[in-house]
Amino acid sequence: MSERHSPSGRSIEHLVDSPAAGPDILEALARTWSDPPGWLGRLSAINHKTVARRFVITTFVFFLLAGLLALAMRLQLARPGNRLVGPELYDQLFTIHGTTMMFLFAVPVMQAVAGWLVPLMIGARSVAFPRMNAYAYWVFLFGGATLYVAFLLGAGPDAGWFTRRTRLFDGQGRRHLGADDHLHRTLRPARSGGAHHHNLQDARAGHVA
Repeated sequence: MSERHSPSGRSIEHLVDSPAAGPDILEALARTWSDPPGWLGRLSAINHKTVARRFVITTFVFFLLAGLLALAMRLQLARPGNRLVGPELYDQLFTIHGTTMMFLFAVPVMQAVAGWLVPLMIGARSVAFPRMNAYAYWVFLFGGATLYVAFLLGAGPDAGWFTRRTRLFDGQGRRHLGADDHLHRTLRPARSGGAHHHNLQDARAGHVA
């Protein structure tokens, strides 16, 4: 607790968060940064450890789902002429698997590790914007759930950043994910011509026929 004076000469006390602060100040700050009680409080938690723990658990759930998709693809490719999954379902498996591994596991799990460790390393009580950090988790969970609900309903993305097989045929998939298709069309004139270009054209023509 420190003291300063207003223009009228009256003393004004304000909180100072430091190791030298008194027990009353430390207790008030601990209540401010702690998670609210009850189930509603758990949903609105802003503690960086709580949010990081949720990120880690959720990312590993998505990691498990991506592993199941990879298993289905590998079973399909285990032997020639296998009919475990059709071409359209395989494209959905490929696209959602790649999207999950990059954007629902690899990047968020590193964010979770940073969100847990960095405040402890610098001696801060939490991240700079704790409510935005908590909001980021719910957006992440909603986006991942939307992706898998669409897949379960048969409307998952079947072409995009990770689906190179459909890109060979100029994006025959009906549900594109990401902006790679626009990049492909932008760079295609620079790659036109030559034996490789003609081989791609022949492959597309054979596929359409």
